[in-house]
Amino acid sequence: MQKLSASFDQAAYWRERHRKLRGDPRAAGNLSSAPEKLLQRKIVQAYFFAALVQSVLAEKRDPSSWLAGSGRRVLDIGFGTGFLGSLLAPDLPYAGYDLSEIAMEDAARMCPEGRYSLRNIAREPAEPAEIIIASEVLFHIVDDCDWRAALRNIAAGLPPDGIFLFTETFVERVESGPPHFRPRTRAMYEQALEAAGLRFLHPGELGLADMPVFNQYAPFLRTAHFVRAIPR
Repeated sequence: MQKLSASFDQAAYWRERHRKLRGDPRAAGNLSSAPEKLLQRKIVQAYFFAALVQSVLAEKRDPSSWLAGSGRRVLDIGFGTGFLGSLLAPDLPYAGYDLSEIAMEDAARMCPEGRYSLRNIAREPAEPAEIIIASEVLFHIVDDCDWRAALRNIAAGLPPDGIFLFTETFVERVESGPPHFRPRTRAMYEQALEAAGLRFLHPGELGLADMPVFNQYAPFLRTAHFVRAIPR
């Protein structure tokens, strides 16, 4: 397995990128995309994920028991633009982590109802949350040790019936690429998730198979993955 250089500072990279591209959707998206097209995609993706979150939570039998506790219903790791929080936070206890102070400031202006923290998921456990989301985040954790630590820290914040929703375009083999980007194989995820006490779910296990919003947006369907704790 390729070990990347420890000289790459992930947090510094994203702070500087958000500073240079503040107000541009490419600050938290593909640098080669046209800003207008990328903005449209991010808005559609936010609505897609919000619909998934609301549908998963609707399956909970007694949400009041969770809301009475100290945890959040949704924790958004690497919230970036803050679009998803603006759709969820007005109605749900919502928290977000990011590496960039600028992202925190911009998200708080877009959605003041959320609670935002400057935290690195590879360095400390997630706070308790019923649903934890990492949209277009994990392939930006380029160091394999940090990546595995992030999955363990996410697992630490999930209750037994909690859901972890993340995006990843699985590759057949890991190859060298940009210093801030490292997609991985499904087998690597399966192994790391199992070590963290987690397992993949398929949409049928969540009652999502018949949802039009889930089935009609094929690009998001291919990259959205659901995870739950392995029963003990």
